Amino acid sequence: MQKKISFNEILTLINSRKISALDLLPHDELPEKLIELCLKSGPDTCDLTTNSMLAALKEAYEQEDVETARVVVFGGGSGLANIIGGASKSSFWLKKPFVGLKEVFPRTSSVVCITDDGGSTGEILKDIPMIAIGDIRHVMLSSVQLGRLQKLYQLTVNQAVRLAGNIAAIFNYRF
Repeated sequence: MQKKISFNEILTLINSRKISALDLLPHDELPEKLIELCLKSGPDTCDLTTNSMLAALKEAYEQEDVETARVVVFGGGSGLANIIGGASKSSFWLKKPFVGLKEVFPRTSSVVCITDDGGSTGEILKDIPMIAIGDIRHVMLSSVQLGRLQKLYQLTVNQAVRLAGNIAAIFNYRF
């Protein structure tokens, strides 16, 4: 038989616990808590001191240098290309090709599922028995980075945008 704990004992136990401000954020893992903090800020129910601490943590986290962080993204279809660097199939991409995860994390790598048989790949596979290359093509195009173009070819932003447009024209050419 378990010993019944009184209300006062429970209250004393609760009052003796130390709770971190991070304990107030949802999720169990620290990376998930930090993402939540950056996306939504701290909980509304926190006191002013805790909110200030969480705001300072968010600001410091957002100032972290991610130049050397290695990010690997797994996926396929249009979604992976969109996350990496925008919808390269869209005419809007030609105006602003340097967006997405690749600009936040310059050392981003992609693992592309090539079992697709729809879209442009479906058309190619009707005539040529080969691996599905449509998604690889879109991810490669979406992976073009402004910083790399500028470093390798000493291009201005406008020149890099034009070059990305030319690369898109080649990659998206329909035979």
